[in-house]
Amino acid sequence: MTQLTHHYLRLFAALACGAALCACSEDTDNPKYASEPPVFSGFEVKPLDKNATEVKAGERFVVTLKQSRAGKLLYLGQYGWEATSNAGDASHRYTQSVIYDQKPQEPTDTMTVTQPGTYKVTFSGKYKTSGQVVNWQEKYGTGYTTDFADGGKVTYTLPSWQYFTVKAEYTFMVH
Repeated sequence: MTQLTHHYLRLFAALACGAALCACSEDTDNPKYASEPPVFSGFEVKPLDKNATEVKAGERFVVTLKQSRAGKLLYLGQYGWEATSNAGDASHRYTQSVIYDQKPQEPTDTMTVTQPGTYKVTFSGKYKTSGQVVNWQEKYGTGYTTDFADGGKVTYTLPSWQYFTVKAEYTFMVH
């Protein structure tokens, strides 16, 4: 190929890329294409045994982070759970990732703790976006925190246009 042909190929590639970027620019703030993280309203802690009335050390129980609104245009949710206490250790069993748009269920952790006492549970979620985040960013900036009625709290952040992070905390008693 001649040098002139290379020049025209590079010019064509640059124009094609520019056209592709311009074609999408009209929808950069269209709510129809906006990714949003799920909105959480609080935690639920209950025994796995349906006949039990309280959470007890040595017995499995479920911690659920309740959604008041499902997220939108999120293709992957990655989850982590942690429990801390001066009383004892905790074991966890939870789903670590989901294809969120297909399965926008509430995050849960099935736990067992070794000793009675006060435990603080922390949920960490990373939700990868498949839409634009301009609308969310204009409304919330890089993030915000909300207190739950049950004494817990949740923090939503947008560290990148590629994903949201969610960190929620709650303290509860194990008998």
